[in-house]
Amino acid sequence: MRTCTLLNALVAGLTAAAAATALAQGRPPAQRMGDGGGGSGERAFLFSLPVVSMSGETLGHMEFNLGGQGALGIEGGVQKKFENIGKKEQELTGESLVSSARSAGVLVSRYTEPAAMGGFYWTLGVGYREEDVKWSVAPAADDKKVDMRLVDTQTNRLSHDATMKGATGTGRVGYRYVGTDIPMVVGLYLGVRHFQATVKDVEHKAADGTDDAGTGEETVTYAQLTDLEKGRLQRMFMTSPQAALEIGFVF
Repeated sequence: MRTCTLLNALVAGLTAAAAATALAQGRPPAQRMGDGGGGSGERAFLFSLPVVSMSGETLGHMEFNLGGQGALGIEGGVQKKFENIGKKEQELTGESLVSSARSAGVLVSRYTEPAAMGGFYWTLGVGYREEDVKWSVAPAADDKKVDMRLVDTQTNRLSHDATMKGATGTGRVGYRYVGTDIPMVVGLYLGVRHFQATVKDVEHKAADGTDDAGTGEETVTYAQLTDLEKGRLQRMFMTSPQAALEIGFVF
């Protein structure tokens, strides 16, 4: 809820800033000033959503034009529960890594058609991300801190429940077509995200107050992550490729 409130406040602030910039330049925010490539005139605002995304994450994206010198944007993302281990590997190892996430960020972009915020472009951004992870994994043979009493005797796996929080850095390149008669955009981008996460265990208590037991209807006993396991999780989520086909509107 706090994340949504923050994003709404940022959107309102960017909208007001873009309107003030346009008025200071002596024209209404959406006034066209001549054609860029493809005949699209100057645009002040852009909003887009992914149609297809490599990660399955939904990234709501809004930008406003900085007088043709670039674009400043904000982005909010939600990723529903996602299995990070492929079916073949699951069948081979019996492991599972299910995650869900929320993110927010600020982006700066430059375009070959700056007035329309279209054409080829690059983007750099920073942000914040929270990831919830449930991990079923075989204990590493060289990890001396594993509590073997918590290994499931049927699967020979440990169960972990953790949160990952931290700063992100994003870099992308792409192409965006901006419509002329219809104020729509279609774009494709490729990129990479770096996630500098801090990993913490989610505490579980049984009805009798003992540690490391499931809550509610859960029957899983969760083990505390060792330092080696935390490091492994950090590396698994640290660098992620990004690719998406997006559509949106410009004004």
